[in-house]
Amino acid sequence: MGQSLDLFAAVSPEGAWTVTQVTRRARAVVEGGLLPLWVRGEISGFKAWQSGHWYFALRDRSAQIRCVMFQKDNRRLPAPPQDGMQVFLFARPTVWEEKGEFRLTVVDLLSTEAGGLWQLAFEKAKAALAKDGLLDPARKRALPRYPLRSPRMGCSIRRANARSRATRSGSPSSRAPTARPCGTSSR
Repeated sequence: MGQSLDLFAAVSPEGAWTVTQVTRRARAVVEGGLLPLWVRGEISGFKAWQSGHWYFALRDRSAQIRCVMFQKDNRRLPAPPQDGMQVFLFARPTVWEEKGEFRLTVVDLLSTEAGGLWQLAFEKAKAALAKDGLLDPARKRALPRYPLRSPRMGCSIRRANARSRATRSGSPSSRAPTARPCGTSSR
């Protein structure tokens, strides 16, 4: 868009714009005139590409807008949206020059349904665990009164500090007789 275009030259065939000039001008007008905005609608025609980008249409009763959500933005979401899901989008309006299409580049996506995408991801994981029989009540075991101590669990201080604290405190707590301060050996 470095050169200015003569708007009145396009009145005659000799001054006609190229398709590229029209789409670039349309893109400049759309991006300059519309700031990023929230849009509400229903997901339709959702496709997740191997590159990680999501392509779909956002529609309501009388119109639809093509949308893209790039992998760098959608990886923060727990699950992809499903067709028919009502959502709120925060997006930047633009014109895709190669196809001359108006579209929204989605930055954030929120479901309007109870629980949203997080609930959808939870239900999907729960169904997978139930399918494998891992949620069967017969598999449940009681928790041990005193869990086994892991030598690495909870050690985030230097060993020298742990030793000095162990000698100052005397014996381990009577509430957890198997527990020892970090850095002390079991011998």
